[in-house]
Amino acid sequence: MRFLPLSFGFFLATAAVYALQMIPVVGIFMMFMLAMFWSALLINAGMIGTAIEALAGRVSRWWLILPLAFYGGYLSFAAADHIALRELRAQYDVANSRVSIPFDPERQALVFEGDGNGGSWYVQNYALPVAYSRYPNHPEGFRSNRMMARDVCAEVRGNPALNAAGVWTFGFHDGDAIGSRKMETRFCDLGMPERPTLPLVTVARQEEQIRFRSLPVTRITTTVTTPDGRRYELLGGVAAPLSWLPMPVMGCALNSARPSWECGAQFSRNGFTPIVAGKTRYSRDASTLARALGLRPVAIGERQGGDASLVETKMAAVKEATLRRQLAAVDRMIADPIAKVEDWDTGVIANRAEVLSAKADAIMIGLERAAAVGGDDYWKARESGRILAGLVAKLPEDKFAGYGPRLIALYRATPAIADGNSGPRETHWLWQSESLRNRVRLLESADL
Repeated sequence: MRFLPLSFGFFLATAAVYALQMIPVVGIFMMFMLAMFWSALLINAGMIGTAIEALAGRVSRWWLILPLAFYGGYLSFAAADHIALRELRAQYDVANSRVSIPFDPERQALVFEGDGNGGSWYVQNYALPVAYSRYPNHPEGFRSNRMMARDVCAEVRGNPALNAAGVWTFGFHDGDAIGSRKMETRFCDLGMPERPTLPLVTVARQEEQIRFRSLPVTRITTTVTTPDGRRYELLGGVAAPLSWLPMPVMGCALNSARPSWECGAQFSRNGFTPIVAGKTRYSRDASTLARALGLRPVAIGERQGGDASLVETKMAAVKEATLRRQLAAVDRMIADPIAKVEDWDTGVIANRAEVLSAKADAIMIGLERAAAVGGDDYWKARESGRILAGLVAKLPEDKFAGYGPRLIALYRATPAIADGNSGPRETHWLWQSESLRNRVRLLESADL
């Protein structure tokens, strides 16, 4: 009979692996080899091996105390976590069942605060024709999301001017398990800049880290505010109970926030375990909100796309409004290349050949004006110049050829290296426009 179990070799191996990970040069390679998870296998092997050796009489039966204490103690903590989770789930489910929010999709607009495409899931799975999201980057301040038929999706994808105006389409999947999810091929999610015209019912989410007894919880409070100012709260989120099988994780990783090489040891937890009751792994909080709003669920086979004629009208309006804003911005660049411009995007103009051709003379003048700016103002004129150069490079061949002599003269008169009174020397922005430079060189070759 031996005094120490041979299975203690697994514990020594665990200590060695952990020590090697503490050396950053070695630890980085071991991190990619998932060395921090080796401890789960090694420690469990050591505990089970010790128990087997004790039962087989190879070591004293007293060594059974070690695995019994390890697994017994661990299971007591895991059981406490799961009991706490059941109690918390019951509390949340009771509180949420009492919430009923007066919402009428025909008379009110559902707006999600601070959540890019938060409403898309409801449009796809419930009888909700449109959902909105706050979007400060758009002048409208909002984006809408609708589910549209495949032909409308194809039209949008094939229209660069619409895409430049912020009208985009996305595919989406059905199914709860990631491995079995299927792409919906009949419809797409269509989003565009659009301000709601109906009274707003706003949805906001607040996330906080708490502990319910020993259970780590990410609590999410969803607050719905109706047009009359009434507020309704729904509780949800995820918990991280200990798994039933001990999974000790010991290792090191790079903390890029500091930065530093940090090591630690802990038991792995089943993170992202939904708190509220439900049959799905994901979207339980979303289902809870849908129930409180009184939304009617729609089966996958019964889906219907949005009103195509209505969407066509709205897309045309978005495109024209964006075009007007971009033309006004380009006019400011032309009039004063060093003027401050709020929005540098000119994608709609660049993809509307007739508009670009009609504006070509003024754009060419603006390009010459911006290229002539030097000294400290060079840096201010650079962005306007780059935008105008890009528009000139997009001109149709016949229109572009008409400006050939002026463009060739402009390049010959503009130094390739800019050196303002402040800032580093750099390649002049006119020479940085590869598309324009290449087209001008073709014109020079033709003249020669």
